[in-house]
Amino acid sequence: MAEKVTSTESAMTLAALQAMTANCAGSFSVGGALVDDNGNVLNKMSNRVIQNGRTNDPTAHGERQLVDWYYANKDALGLPPPEQVTVVTSLDPCCMCAGAILTAGFKVAVGALDTYAGINYDKKFTFPSLRGSTRTQAINTFAYPEVEDGGCFNRARQGSLNIPPLPDGSKLDGKTVALCGSIFAATLSQIRDKINDDLPHDQLLDIGTLPPASPIIQELNTHYGQALQYRAAKAFVPDAGLAPFLKEGVAEDLKNGGTGHAVAMLDNRGYLLLCLPGAEGLSKIRRAFLEVTRSYAQLRSKLLSQNVPDVLKYLGHPKYCTFVMALGPDSESQGLLELGAYGSTMEGPLTQENPSPLQYVKPGMPQHDLDEFCTTLPPLYSQTIKVRPVQVTDQALIHSLG
Repeated sequence: MAEKVTSTESAMTLAALQAMTANCAGSFSVGGALVDDNGNVLNKMSNRVIQNGRTNDPTAHGERQLVDWYYANKDALGLPPPEQVTVVTSLDPCCMCAGAILTAGFKVAVGALDTYAGINYDKKFTFPSLRGSTRTQAINTFAYPEVEDGGCFNRARQGSLNIPPLPDGSKLDGKTVALCGSIFAATLSQIRDKINDDLPHDQLLDIGTLPPASPIIQELNTHYGQALQYRAAKAFVPDAGLAPFLKEGVAEDLKNGGTGHAVAMLDNRGYLLLCLPGAEGLSKIRRAFLEVTRSYAQLRSKLLSQNVPDVLKYLGHPKYCTFVMALGPDSESQGLLELGAYGSTMEGPLTQENPSPLQYVKPGMPQHDLDEFCTTLPPLYSQTIKVRPVQVTDQALIHSLG
């Protein structure tokens, strides 16, 4: 018999148990469940950013994984449409997960609040990071259930009052919310340190000196067959030589059901490591940036698991790399999704060595509006990482994709 929940509390308990699973695995202690309007539990997942002590996928938050699982299985399993499904999450969704949920069209029920990276970081239910119809959608579909414990975890309900099977009046126990919040906070700094535990910029070696038979080059080519076939004339400054690779990715993205988007990743010396399209035909949230950052993390993780020497000397932390987006972010849910995925990849301050680590060729909105949008993101993104995409400076590259 399929697992069912009958209340907000029973649903959130499942999410809290998944957060405990993530904690035991040494990853961010967040978990979630996918529940339909009849209370059927469709799936449960924990955060899997860290696996075997290494960053395996910076986008593997529980909510993002649940959304992709839904798209991968909705036809075969006959899953209900997104508007009849609720993501129950132990922690207020980050920008990436909020963007994924809004893009997919699910409802949301939240356990603990997160004033650093959560989409409701001001705790006022105003969603300052969202715009227009996206904000309206969140107000109508996000719910922060009432918490009643007679102590400091008390809170009034915010958000939608009609999210089956979490009916109006259904409350969370303060102990459940305390567990969801405290288990996340307890190991947050250690896990962020682990994600940023890489060699400093001045210890990175030139990947172009490796022979073609090197395991690093072989694995890199497995992920992207044209790796290292382009190098920018100046580090951190992509030029028109990148255009053919981005154009190929854009064409592939259109074939894959996307909007004509691709993202290139250049290392600290300007070498092209990856240039990938999205896979939105498989899942509406598989945008190009997510494909690139996931691929890079997984190739590094695989090489490290095989004890290949000097992996981190040639494949440095993504904060030393330059990401070049064919299409710049907009203020809709998919723009929030990609900016959030960038923040989840960095998980800490950027470096002075790379002045513009996130660049775009064709704007999704005017630079002034994009700057203002980024200032309204939760503190992790706007104050710690200081996410600020800028347009590439090479006019020939801009014209080539125009």
